[in-house]
Amino acid sequence: FDIEKRKELKLNKEETKMTRRQKWVLLAFGLGMVGLVIGVLKPQICEMIKGMWGVDLMEILHLEAEGWYITEIAALFLGVGFLCGFLGKMNMQKFTDAFFDGVRGMAEIAMLLCFAQAIVIIANNGHILDTMLNWMSAAIKHLHPVCASWAAMMLQTVIDFFIPSGSGKAVLTMPILAPLADLIGITRQTMVLAFQLGGSWMNMVIPTDPVTIAAIGFARIAYPKWLKWMLPLLIVMYLLSFLLLVPPYFMKWQ
Repeated sequence: FDIEKRKELKLNKEETKMTRRQKWVLLAFGLGMVGLVIGVLKPQICEMIKGMWGVDLMEILHLEAEGWYITEIAALFLGVGFLCGFLGKMNMQKFTDAFFDGVRGMAEIAMLLCFAQAIVIIANNGHILDTMLNWMSAAIKHLHPVCASWAAMMLQTVIDFFIPSGSGKAVLTMPILAPLADLIGITRQTMVLAFQLGGSWMNMVIPTDPVTIAAIGFARIAYPKWLKWMLPLLIVMYLLSFLLLVPPYFMKWQ
């Protein structure tokens, strides 16, 4: 993506130098990122200052107890964008063109996220996951304990496609799989390990994970190409995961 952008802007690495105005723009952007961190972690930072020096900034500055979220972050980014345009001495036409270029770059990612979320909504509202979980749980309990732990891991992998959130998967599956672990002869700790292994690796490639889709979208990497390069790593990680689930059964891991 960097090479394509350089060609678009006709930049030459050896000849291009950062101007003073560009440094001011970069500084404004960096300060905006610092402000973002402070805003999001505001309660934790105020609590830390209160614990170290006894100064309650929340009360002194009349700050809200919650940290920033989407609304505040969006306002910050918009403000930083205007400030960078002002420092870069961009006229209204250039600023508008640059703004809509950014919007066009984000539109594709936003559409991908919407389609990915649509799959999750259909699966949840149609109770597809409940049926799938019930059927797979019934099949697991007839397997050898080691094979059952492997099957539980793969079950989490399937569920991961519809619910990338770790806490969401835990709420849905663990109330069923924890008692199932007692029934098939493995410890609950082993079942939790199967949950963690099965619900981790696929997040790097599943199209319903917003972080993955946004990251490869920003990098201008086609999803088929990303999947092609990640599959060998996934195979290795799953083989290692199968091996890691064997010792806990024989150790009766508690």
